[in-house]
Amino acid sequence: MIQEKNHLTIKLDQLVFLKFNASAKIEIYKTLGQLVLKEQITSQNTGIDTKDLCEGVYVLNLINEEKIISKKIVKQ
Repeated sequence: MIQEKNHLTIKLDQLVFLKFNASAKIEIYKTLGQLVLKEQITSQNTGIDTKDLCEGVYVLNLINEEKIISKKIVKQ
């Protein structure tokens, strides 16, 4: 995961990407549980525009039919 001021790039290795199909998505939540962003995964390197997110801590969920991977991200 590469985080810049107003952009987040999710880089999935080949094996992880092959396990996630076209229905996979990324969701970003505030720490209080409010969904603030939802995107479909379209490639092995998926970019997300985060300019509308306020500074703070968020939870990023990478979701497919079988699994959810959660990561904490900090927008500065």
